[in-house]
Amino acid sequence: MKAIKDIRRQNLLLLIAREGSLRSLANKLGRSSAQVSQWKLAAPNSSSGKPRVIGDESARFIEQQLGLPENWMDTDRTPDDGAEPAPLTVTAWEHPDELADLEVVWLKRRRVQLSAGSGNLVFEEEDKNPLPFSAGFLRDLHLKPADAICVYARGDSMAPGIRDGDLVLLNLTQTSLRDGLVYALRYFDQVRLKRLFRKFDGGLILHSDNPSYPDEVVPPEYLDGNVAIIGQVVYRSGPYD
Repeated sequence: MKAIKDIRRQNLLLLIAREGSLRSLANKLGRSSAQVSQWKLAAPNSSSGKPRVIGDESARFIEQQLGLPENWMDTDRTPDDGAEPAPLTVTAWEHPDELADLEVVWLKRRRVQLSAGSGNLVFEEEDKNPLPFSAGFLRDLHLKPADAICVYARGDSMAPGIRDGDLVLLNLTQTSLRDGLVYALRYFDQVRLKRLFRKFDGGLILHSDNPSYPDEVVPPEYLDGNVAIIGQVVYRSGPYD
């Protein structure tokens, strides 16, 4: 059985994922980012050397500030071995109204990194431990867990919107091109992250948000079999400078 300090810390991580960033959660709590970060990292106290944990008073405070049920912070919501819960019992749904806002959904995360630069070969794409998102958040995106995957951006060509190391959430069902949206795509043996536009002749423009990178044009004759849209970017998360 997990210790209460570990359960509360894990639930704090769920709340950070739900709010989108540590800073956003800190703002909602009216606490400094430094304090929330100390809870997240279980940073040692400078005086005692003991890890800073979320005590009873702080746990109840978090619940009250966020409108959570009493003892929400004390409820273990993650499997002991870090494995993904069974998708049919935890994440399956047919209509957005079936999802409670506070239900936690675990999304697949892949080790593959999408290039947001000039392109990189991809050699490994094995699964990593899943990441938690609130069901209400996915409902707002009209995104089913089975159709979502988390990957990482690499490079700065899509900055400032998407920066190197950012977590990117893809909707794998959105593979039909709509001009001006950001997609993950395979281009020959490269995996790319670009804003796409269709040319009048049927070709494709791979646009980088960073003006330092010029547009790349893919002629129509190169599209068949060489270019495939993996999914549309619907969310990104990363550190705030």
